[in-house]
Amino acid sequence: MILVVFLGLWRRKRLSYQKFRIHVEMNLSAVWP
Repeated sequence: MILVVFLGLWRRKRLSYQKFRIHVEMNLSAVWP
C-alpha cells in the first residue's frame, strides 16, 4: 500500500524528485569525497 502511494507521488513530483536526488548527491559528494 505504502509503496503504491509512494510511486503515485513520485509520478506527480518527478521533477521535484530529480532535484531532491541532485541535492542528496551533492551533499554526499561534499561529505564523502
